[in-house]
Amino acid sequence: MTFSISQIKRAATRIKKSRGVAYHEALDLASQQAGFANFAHAQQSQASNSNHFDPDVEALRRILADHPDLSDYGLGKAVSFRWTKAQVEEHFAKSRESIAVNIERFRATRDWLRGIAKIKTINPKRSSYGMKHIAEAEIGYITNGVFIAAALSLGFTMRRYPGSPNPSFNISERSITDAWRRIEEQRRRAAQDWNLRRFQAQPSI
Repeated sequence: MTFSISQIKRAATRIKKSRGVAYHEALDLASQQAGFANFAHAQQSQASNSNHFDPDVEALRRILADHPDLSDYGLGKAVSFRWTKAQVEEHFAKSRESIAVNIERFRATRDWLRGIAKIKTINPKRSSYGMKHIAEAEIGYITNGVFIAAALSLGFTMRRYPGSPNPSFNISERSITDAWRRIEEQRRRAAQDWNLRRFQAQPSI
């Protein structure tokens, strides 16, 4: 689903009335709900040339628009007994803004997930948080939210758990086993290469 600037402005008016925030803040909040980093980002996207269409950018924006509780943290809002309600909201807004502009990590995760098979049922053994760590062994650091967004964008089915930021997906356990084997083989080869370089660097007697 796509959002026009006029739709964002109408949503901002509702947010301003319901939350009692300034209109410019409401514009940013409405834009974030629509999948943009802020209102300026929404305006830039609307004004951009259609020839610069990026399917990954559009996919991420669509997922964020469909899942307004998704941020780098995962699903829902991070809380702490030390935080005020305003601090919780501020953290969520920043976390959502961060995921909206983290397109390279989103793209890398989508590429990695294309090697993971889907099954008909949810795999409860694997949460998004656990899966992100497996992916990180090959593609580097990603956030929980980026993994969730990437999986949703590729058509994986998600199961939420009440109070948890970490859903599960219909991810094949066999694919995970294959991924771990591949990762272990990469690590084994890296260790061999390191030992060989260390041996070659030793002075001859």
